[in-house]
Amino acid sequence: YPILDGNVRRVLARYHAIDGWPGKADVTRRLWAVAERHTPGEDVGDYTQAMMDIGAEVCLRRQPRCAACPLASGCRAHREGNPEQYPVSRPRRARHRRATTMVMARDHLGRVLLERRPATGIWGGLWSFPECPAGRSPERWFREQFGLEIKSGAPWDSVPHGFTHLELEIRPLPAKLVGTTTIVESLDRVWYKPGSSLGRGVAAPVRRLLEQLQDHPF
Repeated sequence: YPILDGNVRRVLARYHAIDGWPGKADVTRRLWAVAERHTPGEDVGDYTQAMMDIGAEVCLRRQPRCAACPLASGCRAHREGNPEQYPVSRPRRARHRRATTMVMARDHLGRVLLERRPATGIWGGLWSFPECPAGRSPERWFREQFGLEIKSGAPWDSVPHGFTHLELEIRPLPAKLVGTTTIVESLDRVWYKPGSSLGRGVAAPVRRLLEQLQDHPF
C-alpha cells in the first residue's frame, strides 16, 4: 500500500514540484496519486522504508542534502533550484481587524477607572480601561454605563496590538469626570492612581498607557 506521511509527502512534492498546500483536498489527491504510481508491486516494505529514510535524513525540510539524494537526477524541485519551496506552507490566516476606544477617565483626585475584563475572550480576567464600542459617542456611552458625565480631551495616537487571530487598534481617549461625584469601587471596578502600586494583572498595552499617564497627566 502507498504511504504518505510527512516525510514522504515532502519527497514527492519536491520530486514532482507539486504546487499548493498539502492540506488542501486537491493537492492531497495529487500526492496520493503519485504515491500510488511510485509504489512497486513487490518489496513494498523496503520501498516504503527507503522513502521514509530519504525524507527523514536527506530531503530535509530546511537545507535538504540534495547532493546525497539518490532521487536528485529526476527531482524537478532540485533542477529548478528551489526545493525548499515545496511543499507549500500552510497559508496564514487573515487576522480580523477591530478598533476600540479605551476611555481613560480621571476623577477629581487624579485616579483613573479600571475594570476587570470578562474571564473569557482577549485579556480574560485582566484589568483594563472601560472600552467604548466603535461608532458610539464616548460621553453618551459613559453616561449610560456609569451614570456620570465626562469631558473628553484630545485623543492620543492609536496603539496597534496584534493577536494570532486579531489586529486590534486601541484608541486611547483621556477624559475627566465632571464634578466630584465618583463611582463606587467593586470586585470588578477600581480607581487607580498612576504611579502607585497596582497589585493587579493588566494587559501589556494598558500597562504602557498607565505609564504614559504617570508621565503625562491630563
